[in-house]
Amino acid sequence: MDTTSTMIRVAVTVHKPAPMVWDAWTSPAAIAAWNIPFDHWWVPKAETDLREGGAFCYRMEARDGSEGFDHKGVYDQVIPCEKIAYTLTDGRKAVVRFLENGATTTVVEQFEPEVNLAEALQHDFCRSVLNRFKAYTESIKFPE
Repeated sequence: MDTTSTMIRVAVTVHKPAPMVWDAWTSPAAIAAWNIPFDHWWVPKAETDLREGGAFCYRMEARDGSEGFDHKGVYDQVIPCEKIAYTLTDGRKAVVRFLENGATTTVVEQFEPEVNLAEALQHDFCRSVLNRFKAYTESIKFPE
């Protein structure tokens, strides 16, 4: 990751151990449930090939079809329960870290911002998605 560029960093602590947080972060069905910034949005498609060199595509859009986009790219590094680094199709880099501390896991997402969008807007968008991830992950029952 190019450390000379400005990075946006957002973190959330989830009250679940890292393997459960990892599963919720990487399962296409789970991604479709939590990867939205607003109540009126949804994820009609979540595809992922979770391996170095594998691709992913999450379609995020307003339920009325008025706006939406594909969040897609290629995984650069995958360390289960610890780290996912990827490159988006526009060349921007991102990394997600999973920092376990007993029964909790802090998810730290860091990414290069889009140049044509205000950084505060991108931060708030990511914050909203991470808050939904936390709520979703803490609400589901995982198999023992």
